[in-house]
Amino acid sequence: MLLHSSCLTLTGFDENATVATPMSEPAAQSHSLRIAFSVTIAILAAEIIGGIAAHSLALLADAAHMATDAVATGLAWWAARVALRPADHRNTFGYGRATVLAALFNAAALFAAILLIGIEAVHRLQSPSGVTPSIMIAVAAFALVANLVLSVYLVRTGGDSLNIRGVVLHLIGDGIISAAVILAAIGIAYTGILQLDPIVSLAATIVVAFSAWSLVREAIGVLMESVPASIDLAKMREHIRHMHPMIEDLHDLHVWSLADGHVAASFHLHVTMDTVARAQELVRDIKTDLAKTFAIDHTTIEIECTDCQEACS
Repeated sequence: MLLHSSCLTLTGFDENATVATPMSEPAAQSHSLRIAFSVTIAILAAEIIGGIAAHSLALLADAAHMATDAVATGLAWWAARVALRPADHRNTFGYGRATVLAALFNAAALFAAILLIGIEAVHRLQSPSGVTPSIMIAVAAFALVANLVLSVYLVRTGGDSLNIRGVVLHLIGDGIISAAVILAAIGIAYTGILQLDPIVSLAATIVVAFSAWSLVREAIGVLMESVPASIDLAKMREHIRHMHPMIEDLHDLHVWSLADGHVAASFHLHVTMDTVARAQELVRDIKTDLAKTFAIDHTTIEIECTDCQEACS
């Protein structure tokens, strides 16, 4: 606690608080993403070979999407390793936002892949070409199973992380396209309608685009220091006033994400002279309560006293 010379303001903070991403979280992410990167490379190689052999746009589109998956997973892996760095004199909050930047880049890469696939699909609709359904089904089935297994694995090891979610979104998108390839191949085998290949590709990319936009909005929200979607400022304000009735006023309330999964808050409290004597206890109780109720792990509270100036004079 710091008492200013004016005797009007007390600033509460936790001297032992750390806002850098805990070592265990990015370390676990790095291990999981290393495995994911290896698997995506294997799937990519299979889809490129299969797409060329089957003359399938849908399968090559899947391969193009998997290429962005590989880049996205590699970037996410790098970001998880960067997040391991401790805070320093230039980055006092640590490097946790590297994972948010990676998630934003991954979403942007998804939109680029969707655009390229869409352009080629329109071209194939106008000039359809023959495909080999059996190869399409075999390769797409392999990719579908691998993507689903890898997605489940990543969700279990770090599903709350924007960085991990960005990679999982890529994998699910590729899984959707793989399933679409299988349906297109079956349809072509039974009907001979070659346009099913690009039509299914277009439908799958639209589904992926909606999911990518959701990730973009959330990543931008962190970078813009918006209030996390899980926190209602009005309810938080009411909760603090209800739990601590000695507070006369609460203002300048700010809540934002320091990094992926780490929320910070700061606000001013108006209290009476009688409460100042136990201000340190009040600040400690509020911090503990906010951490438990709202998962806020870094809180700065400034105590303002209405009667302090008279007491000092």
